[in-house]
Amino acid sequence: MEISPNGIPGLIVEKNDNITSDGGGTSSFQISLKTHPTADVTISINTNFSGVVLSQKNLEFTPLNWSVPQKIYLTGIENSLIKISQDYNVIIGCILSYDFDYSKIVTNDLIFNHQIVSKPILKEINPISSLINFNSPDYTFSSSKPGTI
Repeated sequence: MEISPNGIPGLIVEKNDNITSDGGGTSSFQISLKTHPTADVTISINTNFSGVVLSQKNLEFTPLNWSVPQKIYLTGIENSLIKISQDYNVIIGCILSYDFDYSKIVTNDLIFNHQIVSKPILKEINPISSLINFNSPDYTFSSSKPGTI
């Protein structure tokens, strides 16, 4: 547990490896409060990156559970629009509370990295027999990922 000097309210944020992947790779972080709040504290969590799903989007802290870390999991998903590995933000949004010391806290986004690890899968759609040479048919293929084959 981390105690801030003079009991200044704040958030304790701990991240793990910060990497998700399109193959279902997960990452996580956890948040707890630095000091005992005088009222309930609600923290919104979000991302504008469509390559992950968050396990929850709101954290609720009370005067009873304020020091117990709450964990958020980020699970990478397959998204054909995402073609390259990239960094993305997880937004620790506004803090709602009747405890003025907590409601005025300004938060910073967390940066994670999303890796593209799934390889394109080629599959034969149907052979098209050439009218000129039956020993050398033409093939049509599709790929599970857009790009060059």
